[in-house]
Amino acid sequence: YGVEKIQVQEAPKPTPEHEGDWFESIVTVRRLGGLRIPVVVALHVKGEDAPRRYRWELDDSLTPLFDSPPAQVITPARGTQSRWVKLYVRGAGEVLLAEVDPEQRYGLDRNRANDGLRRSPAASPSWAIALRALAWTQMTTTFYGGL
Repeated sequence: YGVEKIQVQEAPKPTPEHEGDWFESIVTVRRLGGLRIPVVVALHVKGEDAPRRYRWELDDSLTPLFDSPPAQVITPARGTQSRWVKLYVRGAGEVLLAEVDPEQRYGLDRNRANDGLRRSPAASPSWAIALRALAWTQMTTTFYGGL
């Protein structure tokens, strides 16, 4: 399982007296292998403290978990779990991050790198790698400079 893409666009307000922006978010989750199991999808929405959690069931339905609001499902019309599902979420906040199996309960995943996707990439991981490479370079030059 993996998150393929996150699409966000501004939407018309549900009522004229509603304040602030209104967004439509579509998150595409794909089943990459042949194994069919119910899997949890977590959506981190801007302005909300806790992520919205849904379980993608074997019949392509979404079950809201932990008092999450319901989300609309867009899937191919079949009776079993399809290769992909699209979660359609409307609200005052946009989806910033989507994760499949956020607790990492299933160890059968071939590629954990595609289990989550941010709408805009975070710079902190690249800075951490650059600083670690700089530290190793300094240690190596200090060691060989003392010989």
